[in-house]
Amino acid sequence: MTEHFVLFLDCHNVTQETDLNRYFTDAVWDLLSGHPKFIALSSEDNLRQIFADELSMLERGPLASLREKNSSRVDEEIALYLARQFQDKDRFLNRLARFLYKNRFTRFILVFDNVDQLPIPLQEKVIQFAHSKMSEYNAFVLLSMWEETYFASKRAGRSLATMRTVPMQIARQSTSAVILKRLQYLINQVKSGKEPLTLLDERFCDRDTFCQFLELILRSLLVSNRHVRIFLELVALGNIRASLEMFHAFLTAGSFDTGKIINLMSKYEEYLVPVHEFIKSVMLGSKKYYSERTSPIINMFSIGDVEMPSHFTRLRLLQWLYERRHEATTYGNGFMTIPRVADYCLGMGISRVDARASLRRLVENALVENDIRAQTLLEESEAVRITATGRYYLTRLYRMFAYMDLVMQDTPFLDESSFREVVRRCESPDMEIRFERCDTFLDYLAGQEEEELITLDKLGRDVTWQKRFIPAMRAAYENEKRVIINKGYF
Repeated sequence: MTEHFVLFLDCHNVTQETDLNRYFTDAVWDLLSGHPKFIALSSEDNLRQIFADELSMLERGPLASLREKNSSRVDEEIALYLARQFQDKDRFLNRLARFLYKNRFTRFILVFDNVDQLPIPLQEKVIQFAHSKMSEYNAFVLLSMWEETYFASKRAGRSLATMRTVPMQIARQSTSAVILKRLQYLINQVKSGKEPLTLLDERFCDRDTFCQFLELILRSLLVSNRHVRIFLELVALGNIRASLEMFHAFLTAGSFDTGKIINLMSKYEEYLVPVHEFIKSVMLGSKKYYSERTSPIINMFSIGDVEMPSHFTRLRLLQWLYERRHEATTYGNGFMTIPRVADYCLGMGISRVDARASLRRLVENALVENDIRAQTLLEESEAVRITATGRYYLTRLYRMFAYMDLVMQDTPFLDESSFREVVRRCESPDMEIRFERCDTFLDYLAGQEEEELITLDKLGRDVTWQKRFIPAMRAAYENEKRVIINKGYF
């Protein structure tokens, strides 16, 4: 046997109450019991080899006299002994790992993933546990973590500093490239007839039309449109599974008008699916209305404190961190300490409630990362910095037509007349009406921004180098609006 056993352990949900040994043992057992070679490993002949030393002692000792009188009884006793050893999972797995390593040149490869998503005390506990299993199982252990976390642990003299380790950097795979290959594979399967497509009603869409539709999607979104590729790469955080789920949502979401796309595709040879259709489908999913609570895309204009409301706290936090992205600190380039962030917010008139709520939401959605790389443990962190995803939101996404057209549905309005204007138009799918409600939304946000800046100017506060967000937002929107009208994306 030359095949090694690879065990993947996701530590994301491990807590202080988790029994690591039980969690590990159950995971190894599940791995083995589902492995095609497990039956051979657990055969009586293998069990006799694994526990050969113990059996030898039994046969020379307690069972020696019984062998002369009743050899079949000896075999029964040995079988019962082996059954007890097999049922003791901890003992059996330990002895099996040592046997495979020594006699079959086979090892367990143990992968501990998301270790740096845990609080530091729990990180230490898991790292020490992994090290103990490496020795106990003669295993090859991989700990996946961010580069900064690894070196911070080494510098701080924690567990990793006491162990012999070899750092290896794994290049991130392109998510759009994976989707492109899978989509091309599906097209080939459909064309060849290998994919039955039992749900396809050929009265409305035959196989050829369906393949043309998929090819259009592939060409429009993954070949010709770099904005969609960037969106997938950054909003999905480089997570292949999340990217596939987003793309699946785009193809199956009720908000995506497949019939309209097929009709335009048949009329115009050079037609491409516009990016705003893709972003709209991803943001809505199967829902009729956008809500930050159910969407993978967050609302940058949400209000974090109803007592001291502001639509721009999240943007101002990102902008401030963006301007300091190259600043070197003890935590790494771009990391600002939480107290320093709090001082900035208080100096800007941002309440503690708003600052904390906004920063927490940015961390949870990976627009900002903290020094322990945890998306749910802001209390445990000491510093934060803007991520590539945060930069994408700040420099691109929040200014896009499809984005603002949907987030206004989830944005509290502080002006009744503007609210009524949007409500009056909110149900219409007509593009002209959608433009009108976006114009109203932009006018409303511009008024809110001006009011805040007047107050901040009176206080003598510096609102970073980019004082206004709405002018840049309006310019990008107007440009996209012209493209949509000129290309007939209605």
